[in-house]
Amino acid sequence: MERHIAVFQKNSREQIRVVVKEYRGHEIVDIRVYWTKDRAEWFPSRKGLAITTDKLPMLLGALHKAAEMVGEDLEPAMGEDPDALLTTLERAELAKLCGVEADRVEEFILE
Repeated sequence: MERHIAVFQKNSREQIRVVVKEYRGHEIVDIRVYWTKDRAEWFPSRKGLAITTDKLPMLLGALHKAAEMVGEDLEPAMGEDPDALLTTLERAELAKLCGVEADRVEEFILE
């Protein structure tokens, strides 16, 4: 079963979709570019990344590091656990997208 996590525009003719699905008996996260000619129908491109869910913490860590390098403020707010995988805001947003309780998000992505 596919679980669509997020869709956002890359540009006027491309969007990025994040999907959790099963592939050859393994649960994977598929981050793929979709394209369109007329915005009526979207097609998957070969551009993308599909990783098993056990690699997700490493990817999240790398993305956090990249965000820090380009100046995005991802530092934990006062009172937050500096060793937590996600900030409170990130956890809330991801919980909303995944349809799970905020306190179960890390458990959900690490399952």
